[in-house]
Amino acid sequence: MLPILLGDVWVIAPGCWHAFTLGPQRLLVFNLLLTTEFVRSFPVALHALTALSQQRLFEGVRSPMPYHPESPGHAQLPSMELESVRTLLTQLSRELQSPQLPGHVALCYGLVFQILGRLERSSASSSGAAIPADARRDPGLVQALRYIESRYAEPITLDDLARHSGYASATLSRKFRQGVGMPPIEYLIRLRLRHACVLLERTDLPVTAVAGRVGFADGHYFSARFRQELRLTPTQFRALATGQHCALT
Repeated sequence: MLPILLGDVWVIAPGCWHAFTLGPQRLLVFNLLLTTEFVRSFPVALHALTALSQQRLFEGVRSPMPYHPESPGHAQLPSMELESVRTLLTQLSRELQSPQLPGHVALCYGLVFQILGRLERSSASSSGAAIPADARRDPGLVQALRYIESRYAEPITLDDLARHSGYASATLSRKFRQGVGMPPIEYLIRLRLRHACVLLERTDLPVTAVAGRVGFADGHYFSARFRQELRLTPTQFRALATGQHCALT
């Protein structure tokens, strides 16, 4: 059993038993249930699920078909894509409650295909970015990751993370580099920048307000890091954001 982290997506075979244990953290889960008949009827759905099913957290057989029961597929959405997919899932949930309205079937199909398309695109563009299984089996590292995910907009220091993980600061930094691929504060900064992408695209907040909303106390530093990571200023990103995607991985 592995801990669930922010943005996890699992592709599980019909009839394959699975479960998760509720912990002290708040957990929001969406279940999108697709019948085998639906998947077989639409090659585009089959293609998307095949791509997702081939992303593994476990050693095992890689099947060219989706829904391999012994080896569930896995992807981990970055914050911006997570918000997009969550919006689509919410729209689908609301639409399913009004089957009598005109266009109901077409809208449901369209939303499902948008969700699958975003999952497939995110899985392809963020290959290797998901937290690997070995790192997920480290309780202290998971505690640090969850602390960052839930409090990214607050002032966080390495000592704060070390205290919540139970490790010394140097040990946590080493485990973060090994398991996540970057130091903990760098992970925090990139998570803040992903959330900034969402606010820049979906709100009219001034750039300085966006910086403060995601945890940057210095607007100039926010703009410098944003440009360093995305090769665009926040203002340029906002101008080009329609129909485009945040490039952070």
